[in-house]
Amino acid sequence: MAGVFVAVCLNCGKEIEPGENLCGDCAQRDQDGANQLLNLGPPSRYKPRRSRNWLVLSVMAFVLAAILFGAGFLLLNAVPTNPKVQATAQANICHHHLQNIQTAINDYYKNTRQYPPAGRLNEKSPLVIDKYLDGVSRCPSTGHQYLIESMDGKYTVICDSGLAGHGL
Repeated sequence: MAGVFVAVCLNCGKEIEPGENLCGDCAQRDQDGANQLLNLGPPSRYKPRRSRNWLVLSVMAFVLAAILFGAGFLLLNAVPTNPKVQATAQANICHHHLQNIQTAINDYYKNTRQYPPAGRLNEKSPLVIDKYLDGVSRCPSTGHQYLIESMDGKYTVICDSGLAGHGL
């Protein structure tokens, strides 16, 4: 006789239907054991303590918001919004540009024994080409280029804005 296989219970060895692992008795015992393990007794009255992480996070969020608010307040107050303050700042910048250009004119004369051509200071000026100046500066109030003028053989730079404080 060729080998006929018979299905048997894995626990007790009784003959069972093909495709099953356990007989009915063993399956019921396993189910009862599982239920008994899952039934741990009456519910516990233990309640875990609430975490205090929410308190730490709340304080950190408050501190961060206060820092950001303070920084924003300082930045807003650092930018001059008063027209008089802005005009003074622009006049100071213009005066600084005029001083730098006048120094470049004097240095150019010392090195070449001639003055740069009079007229608007632009990219083609020898002061810019020969690197006496880094570039063409403009008046912060008007955006105009500065003028090099010759008066009585003396070369000076002027701002044509006509505003107070925009001169040497």
